[in-house]
Amino acid sequence: MIDANYESAVSQSELNIENIRLKKQYADLNTEASMMLRPERLPYNPEPMEPPEHIFLKSQKAIPGFVPAPAQQNVYAPLVKGIGSAAGQLAGVNFTKFAF
Repeated sequence: MIDANYESAVSQSELNIENIRLKKQYADLNTEASMMLRPERLPYNPEPMEPPEHIFLKSQKAIPGFVPAPAQQNVYAPLVKGIGSAAGQLAGVNFTKFAF
């Protein structure tokens, strides 16, 4: 029994090593295929372009005592989501297992 276990472990190790070799060979082939062998010059010499002119806005004055409105949150969306989740859970229950 010990000899059979040993033989099995040795053959599994050999298979693992062969698998690693094949993966390396596959990765090497993909790397070689994706390499740029010779850089090529462009068929034209593009001229530099001037960026558009900057547009600056005047800064706004602060209004003393102004308080912005608070951010509003929709309370119905989480409620509907919870109800939908509960309905989904109930739909997945197999009621035939329960004996009433």
